Amino acid sequence: MFDFSTKPFAYFQKGRTFEAWKVIPSQPDLMISIGRSIISAVIVMFLILVLIVPTVVWVHLKLPKLKRVVELICLIPLAIPAIVIVVGIAPLYRWISIHITESPITLSLVYSMLILPYTYRSLSAALDAADIHTLAEAARTLGASTTRMMAGVIMPTLRTGILNGSFIAIALVLGEYTISNLLNYKTFQVVIAQIGRTSGNVAVSVSLASIIFVLALLHTFAAKQFEHLAHIYPKHAGLFHLLGEVEIVFGFWAIVLVLVMAMWQGSTQALNYAESRQYTEPMFVFVVMVVAASKPILTFVISAVDALSRLS
Repeated sequence: MFDFSTKPFAYFQKGRTFEAWKVIPSQPDLMISIGRSIISAVIVMFLILVLIVPTVVWVHLKLPKLKRVVELICLIPLAIPAIVIVVGIAPLYRWISIHITESPITLSLVYSMLILPYTYRSLSAALDAADIHTLAEAARTLGASTTRMMAGVIMPTLRTGILNGSFIAIALVLGEYTISNLLNYKTFQVVIAQIGRTSGNVAVSVSLASIIFVLALLHTFAAKQFEHLAHIYPKHAGLFHLLGEVEIVFGFWAIVLVLVMAMWQGSTQALNYAESRQYTEPMFVFVVMVVAASKPILTFVISAVDALSRLS
């Protein structure tokens, strides 16, 4: 994709060019569609937390005999073709566009339905892996209310399942094309398709930029998982600890941002932007982290804690 995006526009031009990357901000409706898609993804994730998670937990705790029925209902959107869904919801969205709003953000309701099969399976797998019945009974025995039990006991147990559902929501919202195109809504993928009709290089550049953006989001949310991997694979613990540090996450993607700015606006503008920032506090944090994570410091702290534990 990067190779194709850096090819010259005309056949008589030679070498490589970043012209396709430089014209991305000037594309009509692109930035607006990105904002709308991100807002839709946030709404879908909110609906997952508010509606889907409590429903799945309630079925597993109180109505275990209905698990198969609920799973079958959640699989229905996967079996119905997109064109059939559009035919069914078109009158509803025509009424919404006339009486309420024409914003593509209203597609969040449809996306929440489409994501049901994947979200239910990830949440169900997380619930099956944990003994939530024992956890719920223990919480009730200690006097916890239903809200307290959900927020303080069940939700932390389902962290992995909720995180997986959120990732799928982001991927679906940013990648869905058929329904939004048939309903004449300008979402991110629809705008990319429109750009591709006039310039394939720019469309590929936008797609690659969106992949980088999603990778940055995944890296940010998965920082804790890298810390967990450091304990599972001690041979590569240094690399996983590095990738799991929040400061390193932001620093790494800040470098990517400067490189993208260099492609868009030229190396001079990117260098001027980088030199205009204040690095005193980040450098202090970086030095403290490096010193604290060095082998002699870690060995000394472990020995000191071990000695104190023997004294007690």
